[in-house]
Amino acid sequence: MDAVFAGDLRTWFAGLKLGYYLYLEVSIVAPHRLLYMSPSMSWQVVYANY
Repeated sequence: MDAVFAGDLRTWFAGLKLGYYLYLEVSIVAPHRLLYMSPSMSWQVVYANY
């Protein structure tokens, strides 16, 4: 029973880590990719935010 529980916990942590990396990808990396793809629009977004 303990081994099964430990396996579930490990799977849950792996899923949590994967979700965290996906969140970082979406929140940090993707906007930067958009900025690199469209320089003129990115400056408008930057100025709009400040």
